[in-house]
Amino acid sequence: MFGMATQRDLEVMDKFFSEFIQFVTNKSNSFDFNEKSSNSNVNSILNKWAVMASELDRRSKDDMKVMGEIVLTTDKVEQGIYKCRVNAKTGNPMIQTLANTINKMVDVTEKNMNELRSVLKSYTTNDFKPLIDIDPMLKEDLLK
Repeated sequence: MFGMATQRDLEVMDKFFSEFIQFVTNKSNSFDFNEKSSNSNVNSILNKWAVMASELDRRSKDDMKVMGEIVLTTDKVEQGIYKCRVNAKTGNPMIQTLANTINKMVDVTEKNMNELRSVLKSYTTNDFKPLIDIDPMLKEDLLK
């Protein structure tokens, strides 16, 4: 597989792997390994691994962008601000599903709050004709 790998070739591969482990365990926030071996077969393998590490880095950064927007969006909702949404995208289906679910939650909450505000505004002017439309999906506290 490696041809005649020398001790130095094995050391280069070990260093590559050690730095990669530092990266995937978040002890380093980037992976950029430029050290070369004297063995072209070893260099070919290291180059393939570096391409995979670069893809992992890109996907990880996409995930971090989405998670950052999730934190910002939920913070805004906590403050009563419903105009924000998670816009970043990721290829990670679990994180993207979480982002989509949060966006749907904010959509529904915004709709319910707007309707409540509208009805209460009417009530403050002694107009008791508007009724609160209760979505059959509502449960527990908001239903009450």
